[in-house]
Amino acid sequence: MIGIDLGTTNSLIAIFENSTAKIIPNILNEKLTPSVVGVGDDGAIITGKAAQLRLLSHPDITTALFKRDMGSDRHVSLGEHKFRAEELSAFILKSLKEDAQNYTGHEISKCVISVPAYFNDTQRKAVKAAGVLAGLTVQRVINEPSAAAIAYGLHQHKPETQYLVIDLGGGTFDVSLLDFFDGVLEIKATSGDNFLGGEDFLDKIINDFLVKSAISPDSLTSAEKAQLKLKSEHCKHLLSTQNEVSLSAEINQITHIHHYTQASFKELSKELLQRIKKNVLTVLRDAQVKESDIEKIVLVGGATRMHIIHNLVETLFKKTPQLSFNPDEAIALGAAIQSALIDNSKGLADIILTDVCPYTLGTAAYDSGELCYFPVIERNSSIPVSKSRTFYKRHDDQQQLSVKIFQGENFDINKNILLGEINIDIPTGKGSSEHHSLDLRFTYDIDGILDIDARINNTDTHKNLLIEQNPGLLTASQISEKLKNMEKLKIHPREQTENLVLLELANTAYAEALKDNRKAIKAEILKFKKSLASQNMALIEESQKSLRAFLSTLKTSMDRFK
Repeated sequence: MIGIDLGTTNSLIAIFENSTAKIIPNILNEKLTPSVVGVGDDGAIITGKAAQLRLLSHPDITTALFKRDMGSDRHVSLGEHKFRAEELSAFILKSLKEDAQNYTGHEISKCVISVPAYFNDTQRKAVKAAGVLAGLTVQRVINEPSAAAIAYGLHQHKPETQYLVIDLGGGTFDVSLLDFFDGVLEIKATSGDNFLGGEDFLDKIINDFLVKSAISPDSLTSAEKAQLKLKSEHCKHLLSTQNEVSLSAEINQITHIHHYTQASFKELSKELLQRIKKNVLTVLRDAQVKESDIEKIVLVGGATRMHIIHNLVETLFKKTPQLSFNPDEAIALGAAIQSALIDNSKGLADIILTDVCPYTLGTAAYDSGELCYFPVIERNSSIPVSKSRTFYKRHDDQQQLSVKIFQGENFDINKNILLGEINIDIPTGKGSSEHHSLDLRFTYDIDGILDIDARINNTDTHKNLLIEQNPGLLTASQISEKLKNMEKLKIHPREQTENLVLLELANTAYAEALKDNRKAIKAEILKFKKSLASQNMALIEESQKSLRAFLSTLKTSMDRFK
């Protein structure tokens, strides 16, 4: 069994072997696989780095950040194809699965996948559906901060520790407070934002650049948007280690240059930082602890490398966060350890993981003539959990009760998520309202399945509702149909990935170059394509080395992809 971190911007796969968890490299011998899917020139589906490189040159048939749409019915058009987030995620999972099979030498069919702690019930089930589409049985969906805590806690020598895990990835944010004591890892509280990540900080730079340049975003071509995003991302990365960075981009044949400092980036990101702080304080309040009670702060997710995040943490807690783990790898390593625990792997001390329900579950009822939200299971309740509340009919002659099940934190029920509804008949006959009260019991298990039992007191009348198929989810028949459709798709051969990546790097270099440089790049591209056409492996390997060496001498905005 394997552990997978299915990320917004990058995904990783890990395995537990020889008493330790390790990241499995992909076909390019790299640990990070970009969560990007596109269509190649030959109509084949391409994923990972090869697709990421085409975000710049082919933005209309390449897509990223689809994790944010998990559990919704939104479709993305890629040429003649239309895909849901589950299908796009399945392409990434299949690629990771192939990497794992190549590494282990045997078939992989089971896995543990991490998700943001604040993913709701619908989104978690969508992740499981993506696993099915990729030919994987998802044995467990684990919260990302929990996975990071397992990886971190496994190396703890102190028997009792209370620490905060702050997970800021490319598109989502989570914060969880955990206790680690005598082999028990207990999540005390969690909070988060499914639309807050490194991409939102990047957007702040892009929008500011356009405002300073007096350019409307709608006036940009697809290529100009992609180029500006790439250079802005490079600027954001540099601001993690440099105090001042210059950002230049050519738009409508005019070169615009603006300067950014760590202080100006912090000011631009003020609203995002406030959202992070608000969630951190919510967790501390729910767990009834103070900032000074936190012993250690663990940062996971690539976006936590930003200087402004370190600064925020140090200001809040008056201490330096733990930097002993690679923030990109901790979650995948933890997922691999969890998979080993499920498999009862030897060489691994037992860790008991307790989790919480990250959101409030409740119903709607009238109070003082107004329809209000009534929580039944409060957020951050330890799971499994079962709780009940009693409700009464509004009128003596009322013959039916309509029970709606919601998920959310808002007083206004319309701002919460409707999960399901039960209509239950009230027995006719004489009796006071007390005789016709309703006991409503919510039971939420460790797999995120919500069971509702509605029972009219002093009668045999009751109804049950199992919340498994939420609005926006694929049904079993839809999953089966999409599996058949995916089998018909042409997928770019895994063994040709490196050739495709090199060609895309060369094409990008050509697009950015001028005059004699273009001629030189063109000659190298033609020479490489000729070697591929020969199907002579020795010649192809030699051409790969030659093109790679040539590209390393070029200075382009694609440097970080080399």
